Amino acid sequence: MPESWTEVVDMRGQMFARERNDCTVIALAKVTGIDYQSAHDLLRDAGRKDGQGIPIGILISYLRKECLYDFIAVNPKPAYLRTLRETAHKFEGRYLVSVKAGYMEGHAFAMLDGRISDTIVNHLPILGLWKLKEKE
Repeated sequence: MPESWTEVVDMRGQMFARERNDCTVIALAKVTGIDYQSAHDLLRDAGRKDGQGIPIGILISYLRKECLYDFIAVNPKPAYLRTLRETAHKFEGRYLVSVKAGYMEGHAFAMLDGRISDTIVNHLPILGLWKLKEKE
């Protein structure tokens, strides 16, 4: 079941209650299991400014460079991308997903073992899909 705005506000906590354009922060926290503040700090170190978005590719490059997390780009069949909500159950593991979101340059969300953790991704074109590589 998609998360509600109440859950997003609770995740941010009082310190970040007024934060906006933080979909990548939320997605990173959910995919890696770290808390919101830690994800926020990592994204700041990667170059994100408070209240502004950051391209997911910059985040992934930063995380790899710093040897914090590694993500594998996934190129599933195009049919899956067109109907991600209906086929999400086929994707086991933890994923960062980037979509084209109309008025926004892009939007990011987490997909955990086929569960999409977002409320606005119904028919948005997928820009990228990255699977969190498990530590060995």
